[in-house]
Amino acid sequence: MSRRAESGEPRRRRKSSKSDRRERPAGASSSRNRATASLPAEPPSDAKPSSPATRSWPLVVGGVAVVLVVGAVAWSFRGGEVDALEDVEPVPEVASVPPAAPAAPAVDPPQSTNSSEPTTKPVDPSAKNTESVAKTAGPDPADEEAELIAAAKRRQAEFEKAATGESSAGDSNGGSSIDDLDFGGLGEELFEALEPKEVTAFARLPGDWSGLRAIRLAPDGGRLYLGLADGRVACVDVETRREVWRSDADAETDAEGGRLQALVVSSDGATVVSAGSEAIVLFDVVDGERRRTVPVASPVTTLVDQGTTFVAGHVDGTLVRYSLESIEPTATVDFGAYVTAAAMCGERLVVGDWSGRVHVLDAESLESVAEPVELHDAAVHSVVGDERAATVAANDGRIASVWLTEVGVGRRYELQSPRPLVRVGTLSFLSGRDDGVLELWGDRDELVTHRLVGHESPVHSVVFDDEKRLVVSASWDGSVRLWKLPR
Repeated sequence: MSRRAESGEPRRRRKSSKSDRRERPAGASSSRNRATASLPAEPPSDAKPSSPATRSWPLVVGGVAVVLVVGAVAWSFRGGEVDALEDVEPVPEVASVPPAAPAAPAVDPPQSTNSSEPTTKPVDPSAKNTESVAKTAGPDPADEEAELIAAAKRRQAEFEKAATGESSAGDSNGGSSIDDLDFGGLGEELFEALEPKEVTAFARLPGDWSGLRAIRLAPDGGRLYLGLADGRVACVDVETRREVWRSDADAETDAEGGRLQALVVSSDGATVVSAGSEAIVLFDVVDGERRRTVPVASPVTTLVDQGTTFVAGHVDGTLVRYSLESIEPTATVDFGAYVTAAAMCGERLVVGDWSGRVHVLDAESLESVAEPVELHDAAVHSVVGDERAATVAANDGRIASVWLTEVGVGRRYELQSPRPLVRVGTLSFLSGRDDGVLELWGDRDELVTHRLVGHESPVHSVVFDDEKRLVVSASWDGSVRLWKLPR
């Protein structure tokens, strides 16, 4: 407190300077409107005079408020920047990356522990189940079988080409080695499954049968008849493989030049007929006694049973029907070419000749039902068939079929040296190769399913019993073998 205040002297009012007027706050009254000021001109005597610090506190409070407001605004801006930065994917820290999962043989890859960003796309359980069901169900069996057959035919062609060392210009494999073949992804298991099954003979007739020319089975399959080159006929029991009887030689008909060429057994199983260059002979099946011998003007090449009659093809180009009782000719047809093979096919008699032509006749009247069909460029050696079609093999190494319902050329088959040829069942054939191997193959796909291995020389005669699935074959190596085909 100043001395003047302590003494009680009234305070003098000093004149305000320009600087005072400049520093006066906006709300203070000037000397010009002093009369209108709301505040009293003189403070009360008991009021304490204000100090400069007391007068400046509103400014301090306002400053603090301004600082707080500015800070708040600045903090809000910083928060916006942080929010904006949070939208950008942060760089993961090394410590936050989970360790790599160890390799496992499981089919499904390991799933990531980070649910927001999995390292591997999750597997749909429904899709997985559907895939497993599809694998279990597999493709359509019909389509799979057709595909396997087509693939097997291609594989077999390549296999044989490689085995013989042949190659073609467009063959990428070169045909040089079986190991080099590419089977289009079939795989070793499928290769082995489609490979022809090898069948070995379950029996061989004792003795040397080098002079054998023809073999025939009895209708019941119980006995086997063998025609020898010297004109004799032997009968062997199939089950025991023992010889039952052998006919005696005839000096007149079995001499040199009178060799046996054909053999047939009557459908009732009571008579065996043999034929050669000099005569036709009938044998009794009980003891092998000669029942009748009839000389022929032209050598016989083939015999076909027709029940109470039989048909013989001759070298002079004639086809003659004989009575089984009297062996008297009842009908004759002249083809003008050497008859080499013939067979009954339903109601038709199909005949092949030396020129490769095939003749289709009515079995009862022996009249031609159509013009001869040109199938081959060489002599026909085998004719087999049924009421629908006849299959014909020739010395040119080819096989072709003839439709019999409406005579015309049917399918052609490409096999190696198919001699001889016999039908096995309704859809298969059995044919021989030059190396002595017999092959069982399908009529529709030509796929070889079984190979009968055992002969060392070409097979010249084969017979088949469908009921017993029995095959009997005779080879130029002098052996007669018996085989059992699977059903």
